[in-house]
Amino acid sequence: SSLNICISIYTNCICTINIYIHEVLSMTKNDRAYRIADRLYWIFIENTHPSYLNDYIEEDPDNPQGTRNTERGRELFNEIESFVKGTL
Repeated sequence: SSLNICISIYTNCICTINIYIHEVLSMTKNDRAYRIADRLYWIFIENTHPSYLNDYIEEDPDNPQGTRNTERGRELFNEIESFVKGTL
C-alpha cells in the first residue's frame, strides 16, 4: 500500500540522516566545515538561475564530464567555509 511505501521511504531517510550525522560528528572541525560549506555551495548553485551559473562554475578542461569553480565561485565557497568554521 502507499502507506507502507511512505513508511519505508521515511525509514530510509532517517537511516541516511543518522549515518550522515555519525560521519559528520566523527570528522575534524575543518572537515565538517568543508562538508557543510560544500553542501551549502551546491544548494546555492542548484538554485541559481541558469543565466548566472557561468559566474560560479565553468567546464573543466581536465575533466570533459565535469566542472570547476570560477574565481568568483572559489571566493564564494571560501567565504561560506570561513563562516561555517567560525560558527562551529
